[in-house]
Amino acid sequence: MLKNQVAKDAAEAASRVKSEFLANMSHELRTPLNAVIGFSELMINRAFGALPERYEEYAKLINESGSHLLSLVSDILDLSKIEAGRFQADFRSFDLKACIEECAPLIGHRAQQRQIQLAVALPDHPVEVVADPRACKQILINLLSNAVKFSREGGTITLSLAEIGEQVRVAVRDEGIGIPSDVLERIGQPFEQASNNPMLAREGTGLGLSVVKALVAEHGGDMQVESREHVGTTITVTLPRRQDSRSRKPPDRRAAG
Repeated sequence: MLKNQVAKDAAEAASRVKSEFLANMSHELRTPLNAVIGFSELMINRAFGALPERYEEYAKLINESGSHLLSLVSDILDLSKIEAGRFQADFRSFDLKACIEECAPLIGHRAQQRQIQLAVALPDHPVEVVADPRACKQILINLLSNAVKFSREGGTITLSLAEIGEQVRVAVRDEGIGIPSDVLERIGQPFEQASNNPMLAREGTGLGLSVVKALVAEHGGDMQVESREHVGTTITVTLPRRQDSRSRKPPDRRAAG
């Protein structure tokens, strides 16, 4: 028993060190990445004059790659913070419906570029919850981004919000490639993807759903994944409407502000 406890304590200590290292390293990477993105945007917007066509295309590639890498670093930072016990949820009262209405257009443009329709089904009244607005916004954006990534051109993504007693339920359904049954149970683990085919994965790392799952757990909620290969996937997030009153802050009417 003692040997097992020592091994367990050593494993947990190693995991904490790993998570702290990732959190610190991810933070250090953000500064140069923001510089790369910022300067490439200046070039694209011709702030210092027009560029030759080929160089302008290079600047767009630099910007897109930098933005993708920054998103990946942000996911690693958030996940490592949670694993290291350094994530501090900012629970406050806000309108989850308004939060969804803010997030949908952020992904809507990306969906339109691939001829994917984004349908949103929301209640006709505000849906007040006590949660972390920033975390909820990140959950929504990650779910929608994932749906766009694995959808086929011309498909439809449906985002819905429902109230079920003392819980709220957000569901994102796509008509994409789906997830094989032998992979389904591992979805939500870091770096786990539904497909290793680079033509289907489209730059995915599997971190998006890991972050969603971890943030949902921090709220005392649950994430469920239902999928059929070549048919589509539905990811459902269920959150309690209220949190421990000791963590509650004054109402915030700015939704995801």
